[in-house]
Amino acid sequence: MALLEVKDLSIHFGGVKAVQNVSFTIDAGIVYAVIGPNGAGKTTLFNLITGVYTPTTGTIHLDGEAIGGKSPDELARRGVARTFQNLQICMNMDAIENVMVGAHLRLDRNLLKAALRWPALKR
Repeated sequence: MALLEVKDLSIHFGGVKAVQNVSFTIDAGIVYAVIGPNGAGKTTLFNLITGVYTPTTGTIHLDGEAIGGKSPDELARRGVARTFQNLQICMNMDAIENVMVGAHLRLDRNLLKAALRWPALKR
């Protein structure tokens, strides 16, 4: 079974068909690339897969489960997320601190642990 399966995916913004009838499968452990000229719909495709946009038609399955239309935070918890072309998120932070910003998705959040400055939470 494919890790990610996209079938007949489309999105329309008014009369503009940004992505139309795109289908592909992605197997685990293989690196893939999406290439094309400016305006071809590459970013829109990634926005659909990561939940930024909801598809007009078509389906997206991750590990066999339909994920089309799920919110970006739900998908990020499942390991599906995107980065943006703006390379510096927080200008006053170094690279490792910027990476740590995304760690909140994996934290064991608990008010008592935070109040007691639990060692695992500090790490």
